[in-house]
Amino acid sequence: RGLKSRFSEKSTILLDGMPLSFAPYGQPQLSIAPITLGNLAAVDVVKGGSSVRYGPQNVGGVINFVTPDIPEETATRIKLRGEGAVNDGESGLLGQINAFTGGHITDDTGLALIYSGSHGSGYRENSNEDIDDLMLKAETWLSDTQQLEGHIRYFEAETEISGGLNQSEYAADPYQSRYNYNHFKGDRKEGRIKYTNLLSDTQEFEIQAFAANTYRLYGLQFNPDSRQRYDEWGREYDVYGIEPRFSQIFDLGDTRQEVSIGYRYIKEEADLTRYRWNNFAVGSDPHSVKGVFRTKDEAGTTAHAAYIDDQISYGKLTVTPGVRLENVEVYRHSLIKKNTPRDFRNEESYNELLPSLSIAYQLSPEVMVFGNYNTSFGTLQHLQLSDSTRNELKPEIAKTIELGSRYRHQALTTEFTLFNINFSDKLQYDDSLGHHVNRGKTHHYGIELGASYEFTGTGMSIYNNLTYTQAEFEEGDLAGNELPYYSNWIGNLGLQYQRDVWTYNIEAYGQSKQYSDNENTDSLAEINNTYFIGHLPGFITWNARASYQMPTVLNGSNVSVGIKNLFNQNYYTLSGPDQPYGAGISAGAPLTTYVELDMAF
Repeated sequence: RGLKSRFSEKSTILLDGMPLSFAPYGQPQLSIAPITLGNLAAVDVVKGGSSVRYGPQNVGGVINFVTPDIPEETATRIKLRGEGAVNDGESGLLGQINAFTGGHITDDTGLALIYSGSHGSGYRENSNEDIDDLMLKAETWLSDTQQLEGHIRYFEAETEISGGLNQSEYAADPYQSRYNYNHFKGDRKEGRIKYTNLLSDTQEFEIQAFAANTYRLYGLQFNPDSRQRYDEWGREYDVYGIEPRFSQIFDLGDTRQEVSIGYRYIKEEADLTRYRWNNFAVGSDPHSVKGVFRTKDEAGTTAHAAYIDDQISYGKLTVTPGVRLENVEVYRHSLIKKNTPRDFRNEESYNELLPSLSIAYQLSPEVMVFGNYNTSFGTLQHLQLSDSTRNELKPEIAKTIELGSRYRHQALTTEFTLFNINFSDKLQYDDSLGHHVNRGKTHHYGIELGASYEFTGTGMSIYNNLTYTQAEFEEGDLAGNELPYYSNWIGNLGLQYQRDVWTYNIEAYGQSKQYSDNENTDSLAEINNTYFIGHLPGFITWNARASYQMPTVLNGSNVSVGIKNLFNQNYYTLSGPDQPYGAGISAGAPLTTYVELDMAF
């Protein structure tokens, strides 16, 4: 929808209802995404008026990663996967393991242990990775109407970062790396507990509490071809929160209503540091010289949010008005800047009322039409607060309208949605100034289409999605220009065929070109031998997969083989003006083969 997808900063990302970002207000970006797909059972996406419960930063939707349920009977499943790229350069091998074991140890209590790991290297030089994700999940019924459930989890990752190439390097070997010491490491420790009480057939109360400690460090070199400079950014976040909610169903006249009232308290504390190493020998470890403590900041947020919504059903019509009130205080305390001790504190406070409205009408058993209005609010983040002057930036406000319909009849399902988003005081990093600025108003609009069809009795099904988006600046010198890092067109097409114990899949994904700068530069251009601007070409990739079910082996295990980027389509991305460290051209994944063994016990 014209929102830069990198780090997903415009969406609220949850894991079983718990915020997954380092700091939901102070740093909503997922510069480390502390979750592995192998530990998930489903992904829920919430858009429109109902997102008032989860806000405030929800203009990009609310995405809830859902872990597997604990089964009644003890079950164990292990999936092993190996994949390797086929290219003329670095040919890495990546191994992955996903494991689940769990069940009820008594009639009322269940436990599950879930693990996912990824180890090996990717398709480029300097791309080794080691990722481990371990979760213990538990639930117990205290009575017929009271349940307690939650999890504790530890995530750890350490990866090399290949970085970008200049044009001549990319032409010579797109899979090489000129950054031998760029790397990332991070970890996350979290806990969540939720109590639910079904007070009656028409009343429900729940309260959830959570806490997380997240640490991440990036070590990045500034253009090794012309300058020997290396920085390390270490950031540690402590976040905890509590969320009670009460729901009541009642009849009023000819309407059935469900009113929900909720509250959320979140406390964030952050420790932000930066070290620098200069003038080390070309090709040598940056740590061979003494580093300098460049900056140190302490930051934090205290946020209170309250909401109420009322789902009103009248015959075929459902109307859900809602409102969310946000009270947020955010601060940044600068202790060291450019190697010099100091004591400067900058803080802001906000009170925002965020209304929403959702309307749905069942035209027939097959057709539903809907409309939504939603308001998203993004406070200033910790690092958007100035560390030298009183802040003049304004928070972002985005207002979203959706109109659409859904059709479902026998084998055919279709959906279309028209969307319109208006930002005021759009925040964006300005590389020439070295800090964030308000770009004023931006306008995002488009259409999303989707369809699926099952060919009855044949074992064959097909699906496709297509989205058109236009996102433009509306004020200042950039008025009329498109925003960077989004495609006007995005689409996919998939076909599945099942016959006996075999399943075959083929799918395509495509996107049109993207600009990497506000000026919408078309040709690829190098700036100061440091970073690149220009458009990212559009591309289409195809994937194929075949799976064989073994019903008599280990309770229905299966083996799969597949190819990603079947036709070895060349494509690349750019680390643009706002990312000078590790900047340049980065090749997309070439043709990659994999094999999976999924075993059930």
